[in-house]
Amino acid sequence: MDTKEVNHEFISNGIVLLRDFFSAGEVSKFRTILETEFLKNKKVYIGYDEVGISKELIEKIISKRLSDVLNSIFPKAIMLPDFIIQSGNTPNKIITPHYDCQSYVRQGMSDRLETLKYAKIGVYLQASDKNLPGSIWYCPYSHNKAFHKILWRLPISTRLKNKIDNFYKNFKKSSQIALNCEPGDLVIFDGRLLHSSSPKLTTTPENIEKKIAIYFSVTGSELDAASFMRAETLKFADELTSKDPEYAMRIGYFFSELSNVLSTQCTKVGLKSYSLNSDKIMYSKSKL
Repeated sequence: MDTKEVNHEFISNGIVLLRDFFSAGEVSKFRTILETEFLKNKKVYIGYDEVGISKELIEKIISKRLSDVLNSIFPKAIMLPDFIIQSGNTPNKIITPHYDCQSYVRQGMSDRLETLKYAKIGVYLQASDKNLPGSIWYCPYSHNKAFHKILWRLPISTRLKNKIDNFYKNFKKSSQIALNCEPGDLVIFDGRLLHSSSPKLTTTPENIEKKIAIYFSVTGSELDAASFMRAETLKFADELTSKDPEYAMRIGYFFSELSNVLSTQCTKVGLKSYSLNSDKIMYSKSKL
């Protein structure tokens, strides 16, 4: 798939799959290390500072191949310090979908959503299909539906808008399909695409591999980078009062050595990166 095809696929479908991003050997190596970390810490989320191979993962994922693809989707692609590893978040049945930028609605920022250029990047270390819960389920083309575009513009209260948003997401629950991928594949999907963690259905064999996913975020402009970080920072206040300690732990994941490591790696491959150490975009020049 060339860059024009990637761009068309992302715009029309809201999701792009890059095959064999990690080799079989790398998948095996990373799985062995991360499985040990998750068993030791008994967590669902792990941030940059919590695992020794984080820097190695960043250097592997933020590559020339990814740079070319992202710059074809977003001509001004900007990587965000939003690195997180998930494991074990596998429901027993299909759950209500969400979209990664839905906090914009809760924070009264929904007017930014229609033109927002934001995508989530995920790398999966296990196979996934309708019977194997290795990645996500999603609602095709849901990133570009007229319903949400109208809702986001409605001059109504944030509370009511959020209720309507939740009602629609529940309605779309049965419309989700499985993302089919192999261990080591990388996916890029629009931040407005409805999706959920792939479920462990009754037909799923008991000896499946535990789900391990590595996620990043990217935006398409300086304004989008700043607005996303604002929405996420405001969301932290809600997470602080959550009864789930995992949410509170995630607050520190933005504020780590990650910004510097990410900036250095982005410079090497010709990407821009957002720095939390100052309120500006750190522009990188390709050394390739």
